[in-house]
Amino acid sequence: MADQKTYIQTIEQYHAEREESIRRENGWLALSGLFWLKLGKNNIGSTSTFEIQLPERVPANVGI
Repeated sequence: MADQKTYIQTIEQYHAEREESIRRENGWLALSGLFWLKLGKNNIGSTSTFEIQLPERVPANVGI
């Protein structure tokens, strides 16, 4: 019974630490998209001709 309780506490601790990790400022939940980058300049913004096209709520030209 004690081993089972320790096991359950270990699993619950892992889940709490994992959730905290992914919610950090630079955690996986902060990721907004994955884009393949080409060599050289990659234009970023909501413009449809840019290599990295973001949603319309983003400015037309965010940067390079």
